[in-house]
Amino acid sequence: MRAPNIHVAMLAWLALLLSCAGCHSLAQESAPRAELPDIGLVLTPIPGWSIDTTSKLEDAAKGGLLISMSSTSDLYGAPKFQIYLDPLRVKAPTLDRLAQEQWDRMKSVESQAGVSIEKMEKTKATVLNQEAMLLDQTYTLGSGASQIAVSERAWLTIHNERGLAFVISGRTELLTPWSEQIQTMLNSLALQVKSAK
Repeated sequence: MRAPNIHVAMLAWLALLLSCAGCHSLAQESAPRAELPDIGLVLTPIPGWSIDTTSKLEDAAKGGLLISMSSTSDLYGAPKFQIYLDPLRVKAPTLDRLAQEQWDRMKSVESQAGVSIEKMEKTKATVLNQEAMLLDQTYTLGSGASQIAVSERAWLTIHNERGLAFVISGRTELLTPWSEQIQTMLNSLALQVKSAK
């Protein structure tokens, strides 16, 4: 999937958090439901997660970040949950192709200085009651006492002939407690009901 390099963004995000662990992001408390009109879906955030109101998709045809959410914990490196829309293609992508593109992107992080991949796994999953692929990666940043482990999980699926990626990333030791909440939010995805005029 041709999403922005999440690992580069993650490195910058972690650096910012390390330098300002007590700062609060420009976010608001999550609403009961988050509408995703570009893909005709709604998602119900779990209490305690905030939606970044500054992120907005400029051109749906070009794809990109649909929504970004973070836990309201003050812990640096706390998980961030993001949904990406694949750019519009001449021919609708297959799930296998999306998974391979994402796999290649994840593997490319190893070329960055100070990064070592610890684990990469690919398994079948279900999103929106249809076939999906789950890619799971853990890698380390830095060395010695300052080394940290970062994990990323990406659920990939096809919706209306467009690729979707549901990505959670953060420090490995902080990711596990939120895994069940992310699955709950994925399960909450539903078609957006259009109001009658």
